[in-house]
Order: sequence, then C-alpha cells, then structure tokens
Amino acid sequence: MGRFDADRAVERGVRAEQRGDVGAAERAYREVLARDPRHAGAHAQLGGLLAQSGRLEAALPHLEAARDGRPGDRSPRNNLGHVYRELGRLREAEAVFAELVAEEPAGWALYGLGVTRQQSGDLAGARQALTRAVAAGFSYGRLALAAVEELEGRPDRAIQTLTSALAESTHVGTPGRVRCRLGVLHVFHGNRAVGVAMLRAALQDDPSDAIARHMLAAVTGEAPEHAPDAFVAEVFDHFAAGYDTHLRDVLETRVPDWVAGATDLRGSVLDLGCGTGLAVRALGDRAERAVGVDLSPRMVQIARQSGLYAEVHCASLTDWLAGSTERFDLVLAADVLVYVGALEGLFAAVRPVCAGRFVLTVEAGEPDLVLCPTGRYAHGRAYVERCAVQAGFSVQSVESGPLRKEAGSWVDGALYVLAPTDR
Repeated sequence: MGRFDADRAVERGVRAEQRGDVGAAERAYREVLARDPRHAGAHAQLGGLLAQSGRLEAALPHLEAARDGRPGDRSPRNNLGHVYRELGRLREAEAVFAELVAEEPAGWALYGLGVTRQQSGDLAGARQALTRAVAAGFSYGRLALAAVEELEGRPDRAIQTLTSALAESTHVGTPGRVRCRLGVLHVFHGNRAVGVAMLRAALQDDPSDAIARHMLAAVTGEAPEHAPDAFVAEVFDHFAAGYDTHLRDVLETRVPDWVAGATDLRGSVLDLGCGTGLAVRALGDRAERAVGVDLSPRMVQIARQSGLYAEVHCASLTDWLAGSTERFDLVLAADVLVYVGALEGLFAAVRPVCAGRFVLTVEAGEPDLVLCPTGRYAHGRAYVERCAVQAGFSVQSVESGPLRKEAGSWVDGALYVLAPTDR
C-alpha cells in the first residue's frame, strides 16, 4: 500500500460533497482526522459540512480547530462566526466577524457582522454593516437589510430595498421569497393591488410558500379557521432577531405588562406562544416555574437562552397540550390567539392543564371570528365567552384596551381572565 496522502483524501471529500454525496465526504474527512487529528483542512471541511446539515454543536470544535490551525484562512472563520451566532453565542460571533472586517471589509464578512448585530438587538449597528455589505456587492445582504428596516419601523425603506433586490439578476435567494415579503409590506401599508399581485407571483414561484398563501387568503376574503403552522413559524423566525426591540420601540406593545397585571397569582406558569419570554419576564418572581411552547424554532432558541423557563418546547400548542399531564397555576396566551383563529379546540385542550387561571388577549372583532388583511385573526366577545363556557371555564373578567401599534395606530384588543369550573 502507498503512503496515505491526507490532502488528497480531503480533495476526494470535497469532490464527493460537490456531487451531493455528503456521507462519503464526511467519511473522507473523518478518515483524515483519525490519522492526523490536527489537519486544519479536514477540520475546516468537516466543520462546514456539519454546520450546513444543522449539526452545529458537532461542527463547533472542528471550526475552532481550523481557526487555530490556519488562522489566515478566512472561510472557516466565517463559518465559525455563523455557528456561534446560530448557537446564541453572539459576543463571540461578533468578535469573529469584526476581526474579519478589520482585516478586509468583504461583503460576506460585513453581512455576518450585520445579522449578528440584528440578533443582538443592535438595529442601528446592523443597518450600518448591512448597508456596507450591499455596497461591497453582497446582494444577499439586501434581504437582511430590509428585515432590519422593517424592525426599525421604516416600511418604505424596506420596500425600496426589496425592490432593488428583485431587480438585481444576480441577487442570492429565490425571487419568490422577495416577492412574498414585498407583497406583505405593500398590503400592510396600503397598496393592496400591488401586494396581491406580488403574493400571487410569489405563489407561482413557490406554491408551497405558507406566508404568501395565508396572506393572499386574508387579503382576498377567504377565511380558513386556522393559520397554518408553517405560516406562524416562518413569520416569527423572520422577526426573531431584533424582535424585543421591535415590539418595544416600534409596536410599543403593552401586552406583557397587561397580562402580568391581570392576576396576582404566583406558582407554575404555562406560556403558550411564548416567543422570547416577554410575558414571563413581566411576571417576575411570581413565575416560580415556567414552561414555554412556541412554533418558531428561532423564538424557542432565544427563550431557552433567556433563563426564564424550566422547559421550552417547539411544537404546535394543541399538539403539546394533548400530550401534557402537568397542571399549571397560570396559563398565558399573550398576543398569540391572533395566529390561532378558531378557539374551540385550543380552549378545550387548555382546560385539563389549567389549575388556576387562563389569561389571554385577542384583537377585538365582530361578530365572531374574522381573518383580517394583516393575516391575523380578530375575535368577538360573545364568541370568546361562548368558547370559554363550552370548554369548562367561567369568565372572571374582561377588559378592553390597545394591544400594540400597527402602522402608527393602536390596535384594539381585549384581555380575558378565565377560571376552570367544576364539572
């Protein structure tokens, strides 16, 4: 047998990866590392492959080894920065990207710095970095820049940015994704005809686009009883980075404090549609043990990192409730039923786990259930109370008031406190 050539074995792995044989590529890289545990090239390739397949924790030591073994190689350091970011290690991610930008302000490095700052809630810093990334020719940065502009409450700028992205034949990403976002923005901000046309075009590009399909139904008057799970997950994944800043500074939400002040109960808390944890944070030490459930993987990641919850589950609310045997002193549904739609099934699923109070908010609407052009549902008081009684709750109190702002105007809503009745 001839002498083993590690570099050639890595090249074989790269060729296997290029033809789509990921398993063969991984075996090739691991064979090299079994013979030479310090081979930086194999670490870089294996780390990149694992990161692309979503195995972030497994990728991390290989990308760190590649950085240490070949500090001048920028590509594995870029991959390392994104893995840190996806794992929520944002300070380390920003340090990696800042160092790359200081060496050479390439568009891809500026993009990494921008999206990391967005995830940290530094929207001004994110906008600055992403604007530079676009100017440096990194076209994919336009999509992230538009997301930051939305979060900052500047929809007109976001529309301009996305329109430029659509016009660029070289932009990275599917045109359908850009058209869908443009359609939603146009609908939200008064240009219904253009928005509908964009949403229809997005569905032609990708018939499985859950956001485009649901928003088109909302605008054209169709009325599905529930928002698709994929729609809810995609919407909140899109806004997860910078979400708290957006809610506080742009939407001026009053829901977390309103919900927290609705009862003086303390004990175990179930937070349905927990998002990043704002409602439980508002409860303070009254939440002695909190469990969160949310459909958005990115929101779940942030909630887990917050330290507010004993457990956070990524699941549909009714599916998780159906499998739960625990009972909670307080169940919260803070600004989440606007994405649920029909309430009969959810209320029935909450009843067995609620030992004390069920506190919820809805957008105000009449007569019963309305799918609004925003893609959210509004619920009438008679309907909510009827669903509550049918599920085995009594209505303890109802309070009307503003929830949050939409395009600068307050959205009217209501807060209900329900208690389980003896059967």
